[in-house]
Amino acid sequence: MLLQNDTDYQDEIFKNIIESNQDFFKIQFDHCHFTNCDFSSTQFLSCSFENCSFENCNLSNIRIKDCIFRDTTFTSCKLIGILWYECRQKSFTLSIKFKETVIDYSSFYKLDLQKCSFEDVHATEVDFTEANLCKCKFNNTNLSGTTFIHCNLKKADFSTAVNYQFNLSENQVKDAIFSLPDAIQLLYSFGIKIH
Repeated sequence: MLLQNDTDYQDEIFKNIIESNQDFFKIQFDHCHFTNCDFSSTQFLSCSFENCSFENCNLSNIRIKDCIFRDTTFTSCKLIGILWYECRQKSFTLSIKFKETVIDYSSFYKLDLQKCSFEDVHATEVDFTEANLCKCKFNNTNLSGTTFIHCNLKKADFSTAVNYQFNLSENQVKDAIFSLPDAIQLLYSFGIKIH
C-alpha cells in the first residue's frame, strides 16, 4: 500500500512498506500499526499520528515538521537523527513510548515530554536541552553523551539508566531518583574527586 497525501487512515495495518526518501503531507493516522517498514529520510509534514504503533521500523533521519504524536509507541525501531522539536506546537505535549529503540543523535529541545517513557532505549548524544522531563522514566536506558541543560527533571527516574552525566545545578532535580554507582558521576561537575 502506497501512502497518499491528504488522506485519513484509520485502523490500518502497514506491513513491509518501503517509502524512504519520500515527501508526505497532511496525512492523518489513527489507530494504525506499522510493522517492518522503512521510512528513512522521509519527510512527514503536517501529519498526525494518534494511538499508533511502530514495530521493527526504520525512521532514521525523518523530518516531522508540524506533526502531532499522541499515544504513539515505537518498539524495536531505529529513530536516529530526528529533530523532534520540529513537531512542536503551542501547548503541545509529546506523548510517546520508546521501547527497545535507538534514538541516537536526536533532539527534543524545549519539548514537553512529561508523557513520554524510555524503556531499554539507546540514547547516545541526544539533546534534551530545556525539555520538561518531569516524572519521566529512563528504564535501562543508555544516556551516553546525552545533554541535559536547564531541564525539569523533578521526579524523573534514572535508577536503572546508565552513562548519564550532567550538572545538577543547571537542572531542576528535586525528588529525581538515581542509583549507585552511576549517580557518582553527578558529583564531577562540582569538581569533587572520589577515591
